[in-house]
Amino acid sequence: MAGYPTTIFEEEAILLAAVMEDEEREGNRTRRRFWIRDIGRRRGIHGEFHHLIQELHGNNEEFKSYFRLNQEQFHELLSIIEDDIKKKCTNWRESITPKERLAICLRYLVTGDRFKTIAYSYRTGASTVSSIVNDVCEAIWNRLQDKVLRIPSEEKWKLIAKDFEKLWNFPNCLGAIDGKHVLLRAPSNSGTTFYNYKKTFSIVLLAVVDAHYRFTVIDVGAEGRNSDGGVFSNSVFGKALKDGSLNIPADEPLVPHGQSLPFVFVGDEAFPLKRYHMRPFPRDQVHNNEPKVCSITDSHEPDVLLKILLVFWFRNGGL
Repeated sequence: MAGYPTTIFEEEAILLAAVMEDEEREGNRTRRRFWIRDIGRRRGIHGEFHHLIQELHGNNEEFKSYFRLNQEQFHELLSIIEDDIKKKCTNWRESITPKERLAICLRYLVTGDRFKTIAYSYRTGASTVSSIVNDVCEAIWNRLQDKVLRIPSEEKWKLIAKDFEKLWNFPNCLGAIDGKHVLLRAPSNSGTTFYNYKKTFSIVLLAVVDAHYRFTVIDVGAEGRNSDGGVFSNSVFGKALKDGSLNIPADEPLVPHGQSLPFVFVGDEAFPLKRYHMRPFPRDQVHNNEPKVCSITDSHEPDVLLKILLVFWFRNGGL
């Protein structure tokens, strides 16, 4: 019996130590003090979706100015992605509707504002806006990518070329290509991988547009250290253009009974001069804004003459 009290004391000490450890762990843990911020509780009264946007429904022009989509386009897009962005309501709170989620995402894409700015306007949290933008963009891409950005057929390329000739006086042109650096915070342990010539960190959006500025090809995600020409060469689009798998039409003459010339894409001097890609003269070779004259009298290679003629055409805005 001599050891019995010792056992009791040992058990009490162990229990007390466990309680103290739990309290210390609980004290170190960041407690969530509220489920919905006060500003979010008034979303249905003062939020931009429940206030301003409802007024815009009576004015289709203002609605389009706000969203860059008219009401018919907005609701058509909503019907396509609604099931993908719908969230369940819980006993704790009512979820944000798919319509409001789409509105938040479109407003962010239209303005380019910070998540916090959009959050204040719509009376929600910045992290909520971030999540909504990611979810809605993913849904739009998954549902519409095959419909909107499918590889153009040969007939579609010819229609694009006709628009370029009609609107821009440039025949046999299939698109204008350029790269855009999208700023970002340098990912961890990335070194200078995303560091670009503008001395910022970025990923590159490479895009081709038609004569109406509409995207026909995009490539997103190349590291900012790469030049536009390098991004183009390593992109799926660039490789497909080289191997002839893009349904590019056969050469056609610019005038009746003239020499057949290839269809081309146009870009700035960051891109290489190829049979399928026209670019301006390099700036260091142009004096007083006049093209450098090259002698071609001794050349017997048709492609050389072809390239020079089209570069002159591009430089002077037409013959």
